[in-house]
Amino acid sequence: MLPRKDRIRKGKEIKAVIRSKKRSNPLFDIYIKKNEGEHARFGVITTKILGKANIRNKVKRRIIEAIRKAGKETKEKRDIIIIPKKMILEAGFENLFEEIKKEIEIEC
Repeated sequence: MLPRKDRIRKGKEIKAVIRSKKRSNPLFDIYIKKNEGEHARFGVITTKILGKANIRNKVKRRIIEAIRKAGKETKEKRDIIIIPKKMILEAGFENLFEEIKKEIEIEC
């Protein structure tokens, strides 16, 4: 689990990020918005399209671990929300990690 200070927790904050800039790739949609905080914050939203709760939880844990590894390198003050697509179920962790790292490094 991400530390509390690194998570987007409030519904109002999530909606504000989702109304902002969106990028897509085959594995997930990513929404990015600059924030006034001290560091980057992340959120992961899984939908029922992925499958049952155990599958959604597994996907969320994999994404959070990739964020933990890739997110340490970002110094940008941004709020980032990731919404996985069905294709993520077939992707390996290294592929997922590289995609997240690439998207996080891109300027908003």
